[in-house]
Amino acid sequence: MSKERKIALVAKKSSVQEAADDYLFFWVDRNIKERFEELLRLKKNYWSWKTGSYPKSIEKVVFKRSLYAGG
Repeated sequence: MSKERKIALVAKKSSVQEAADDYLFFWVDRNIKERFEELLRLKKNYWSWKTGSYPKSIEKVVFKRSLYAGG
């Protein structure tokens, strides 16, 4: 007695380059707001993992230096 599956098993075999292209096309198709929201979500996840909490503010640090080696 064989049972018919309700959901078909699907697998896509692709090269690394095809996978990279698919990933790129996925993000190119999204609007800027969706991309930015995902960026913020990833930043919050990273900082929460690394330091235990997401910083409430970011400190501005600027170093002034000469663009020329001589001074």
